[in-house]
Amino acid sequence: MLNNWRAMGVCLFAALMLVGSLLGFALWARPAYSQLEKRDLQPFPEFTVESFLDGSFTEGVSLWFADTYPAREALVKLSQNLQGLFGITPEVQLVGGGVQADEIPPEGEGGKKEESSSEQDGKEASSKSRLSTEELVADVQQHLVGNLFVRGDTAYGLYYFNEGGAQAYADAINWIANDLDGQSNVYVMNIPTSGGIMLDEAEYEATGASPQDEANKYFTSLFNDKVKAVDIIPELKKHTDEYLFFRTDHHWTQLGAYYAYLEYCKARDTEPADVLKWRKLESGDMLGSFCSELGYPAEMTANPDTMFGYVPSSTNDLEYEDEAGAVYEANVIIDVSDWGEESKYLGYISGDRPFIRIDNPKRSDGPTCLVIKDSFGNAFVPNIVDDYQTVYVFDFRYTTRNICDFARDNDIDDVLFANSISLATANSVSDSIVALSQY
Repeated sequence: MLNNWRAMGVCLFAALMLVGSLLGFALWARPAYSQLEKRDLQPFPEFTVESFLDGSFTEGVSLWFADTYPAREALVKLSQNLQGLFGITPEVQLVGGGVQADEIPPEGEGGKKEESSSEQDGKEASSKSRLSTEELVADVQQHLVGNLFVRGDTAYGLYYFNEGGAQAYADAINWIANDLDGQSNVYVMNIPTSGGIMLDEAEYEATGASPQDEANKYFTSLFNDKVKAVDIIPELKKHTDEYLFFRTDHHWTQLGAYYAYLEYCKARDTEPADVLKWRKLESGDMLGSFCSELGYPAEMTANPDTMFGYVPSSTNDLEYEDEAGAVYEANVIIDVSDWGEESKYLGYISGDRPFIRIDNPKRSDGPTCLVIKDSFGNAFVPNIVDDYQTVYVFDFRYTTRNICDFARDNDIDDVLFANSISLATANSVSDSIVALSQY
């Protein structure tokens, strides 16, 4: 009997090796893009005599062969699910962490920057080189998904304060506000991570992460009197029993962004639109960046998020430009029911685009707004569509437009910086934003 089991095992192993070999040589089935890692996979190298002789061609083929293995992501998911079945994945995890956060100075320590000092800071910052788009995107991604608290089917983003980064971000905003003084109102909204809102205070503190409410107050103390800071954290904390953040993704939902929108309207002294009475469009299951970062754990894949959005009553139309300058038509809220589970956050304003324009046909003499944002801003923008005649959107990672020149040339009333608080302390972000006021 034992010999029979051994023989069966050998046959099964041989069959698996045969299938694996056939897959390995299935050139037609090789993927070019990884949804799991959100990156282009290694391309097949171009053959030249020089590259063949120096060995770089064969090395490139090896990298391509390993990186584009057919069904690689399905196999990764299967591996993670098997680990979950055998109890290898713990119920509670701290992923990343180990970051030494700076102590948050008392609110107001250092004082608000004098105008002349802020202008000088801006000039010094503008001399720094802006990272390439690829480097900037990679740095941003690490800040957003690199540190997590995981419990069961939910991951929570953590935040670690960096005093130098906070000062640099404030200097960048102050510089732009000074330049646009008399032209545009400048608003800043630091968007918290899910951990700072959805975890109770004791649990969040136990992770070693920085308190986001204290950090946000310190940020506000650094802005000059030409900047209007919008503190959304207290309002979000009133609604922790609601679906404010996705569980498998680092982003907030449009519902979470709606409560932030209410605070933005208070800062502008305007009446908010009835967003929650707009048509609600649901697009099915979603597995986001946290899920892919963790390798698709069984708990998350068994209980995915639900993608949803509220369609503005004035218009659902927008146009965007890609990085090559080509113009496309799309929607503010897109039905992404047929899209992959990993891509559904793109249902908000068509995702991260260098430039977006939304014209409201129901307003001919209303104000205009320019939003400077990271991907968190995607869920926020739909809420303000009814409030403006035109909304323009820059994603600072991809655009090369000059913020101040654009605001003047298009008579922009309000400029809103809507970025994750994690990015507000990343030096690469402040350098990028200041560079966009200098091009």
